Amino acid sequence: RAGARTGRMFAQQPRVQVVDACGNLAPSVQVTVTASVKVFAVRSSLISGIDLQGQLSLQTAAGWANYTTLRLDVATIYSTLEFTATMLGSASSVSFSIAASAPAAACEVQVSFA
Repeated sequence: RAGARTGRMFAQQPRVQVVDACGNLAPSVQVTVTASVKVFAVRSSLISGIDLQGQLSLQTAAGWANYTTLRLDVATIYSTLEFTATMLGSASSVSFSIAASAPAAACEVQVSFA
């Protein structure tokens, strides 16, 4: 997630692999994988309202769930993505941060009175 910015899809989207008990790809297993975000902060009040955006639930194909639209709309310092699949457990990403995007170009507003 290097270079990730608020309001923009992650440049590097996650790929979740379904594996068997020996760590081998399990291409015949068809499950729905759901993504969520876990944000760590000094005060819990700072993390309310921070939700992962995009298509959060995907059906696996050939053992993979390939995300393409995930993003966060709020800057964070330390976050992880969490992935869950019913009856298969969960997995977490490495930690990452989301930088604030540059503001949109300023527009001049003119007011006139007749």
